[in-house]
Amino acid sequence: MRRREFIAGLGATITGSIRTNAQELPPVSLVGYLYAGPAEGFAFRQVAFRKGLAETDYFEGCNVAIETHWARNESFRLADLAGELVDRGVAVLVASGNAQAVLAAKAATTTIPIVFGLAADPVEIGLVSRLDHPGGNITGVTSTSVDIGSKPLGLLRDLLPRANRVAMLINPNDDASVVKLMIADARGAATATGQEMSTYCGGSKVSSRQG
Repeated sequence: MRRREFIAGLGATITGSIRTNAQELPPVSLVGYLYAGPAEGFAFRQVAFRKGLAETDYFEGCNVAIETHWARNESFRLADLAGELVDRGVAVLVASGNAQAVLAAKAATTTIPIVFGLAADPVEIGLVSRLDHPGGNITGVTSTSVDIGSKPLGLLRDLLPRANRVAMLINPNDDASVVKLMIADARGAATATGQEMSTYCGGSKVSSRQG
């Protein structure tokens, strides 16, 4: 065999091998993750999220890529960050941190699947129409509990049974719908036991109620 024929044949073999191997590689899906808080607060979520993907045979760097945008508790950035992820052509958009992040994701697209995780009632804040059939392109999980206000009040009453005045301190950066539910639940428990309850938001007294 002549030298030129040998080189040409070797080149064709290598090219064919590269093409075959490329065809065997799985397609890479881009997942967008919108988080309302800072990157530091996302660390534990990041581990759990990647573990969940691995359990369904999705591995970062192999068949899935993850692009994360953090709003760093600056809610005014959420709409732009969600829009950037949509423009990147993500296959699915994950939103968590608070209701504002999920609402921003919902406003950004009506076609890309959205998965949310938050501690709020998704029906009450307008994310979905029903819990059993959310409809549209959005679904997710919520960790809201109906007794998130009364439980701490009950523990306090067990520790200090003679206390008739209690105060609730509220972080103004917390999800508004969760805070509203917590206050309503705590007020109901205070009324039932004849206690006086005041709530403070960011150092300012916003309401009080005599049981």
